[in-house]
Amino acid sequence: ELTPQGVRKIGEKALTDIFQELKKDKIGQHEIEKAGGAGERIDVTKPYEFGDPFLLDLPKTVMNAVQRGGVGSPVKLHPTDFEVYRTEHVSRSSTVLMIDMSRSMFYNQYFPSAKRIALALDSLIRSKYPRDTLRIIGFSAIAHELKPTDLPGLNWNEYQVGTNMQHGFQLAREMLGREKGSNRQIIIITDGEPTAHIENGEPFFSWPPTPE
Repeated sequence: ELTPQGVRKIGEKALTDIFQELKKDKIGQHEIEKAGGAGERIDVTKPYEFGDPFLLDLPKTVMNAVQRGGVGSPVKLHPTDFEVYRTEHVSRSSTVLMIDMSRSMFYNQYFPSAKRIALALDSLIRSKYPRDTLRIIGFSAIAHELKPTDLPGLNWNEYQVGTNMQHGFQLAREMLGREKGSNRQIIIITDGEPTAHIENGEPFFSWPPTPE
């Protein structure tokens, strides 16, 4: 039985795995292994280039001027003398969380854990990565968007069977397509394989799953 601390640890591990290979993007709060702008200053410097944040390292700048022009006063600065601090580039991410709400999730007693993990991820993203966006999709025979406020009372759908990942992914791609960031991913919580899809505008269920 998971404690609140255990649920949070699972959420932290999931986020670490997902965000460890982020690309450069607009300013957010995910640290990545690249230097860039609009981040926290670090104690490494570089020659100034147009567009860099002007975080001047004055002693090193003066030293560059002395080394270039020789000893004497006044020290005359040249644009090539400027040395600035590097910054850690930070990034943001857009995430869609898909939650399987099919009947098997309830019968196999997976749904309570899935809901608690969803709550942990929502809490972590909102507290640790406030610039990120998180959208939530529940899917069984069909998929539909859920609001974060729906999560605490989220329950399985007794009257729908099927695991329609196709519709869920379609909806998720539409959501992510409206996001301008380059870091976009889908997290899916499910207990099985797809057993439903949309055919002629209606959900079609089959077990065993059809090739479609």
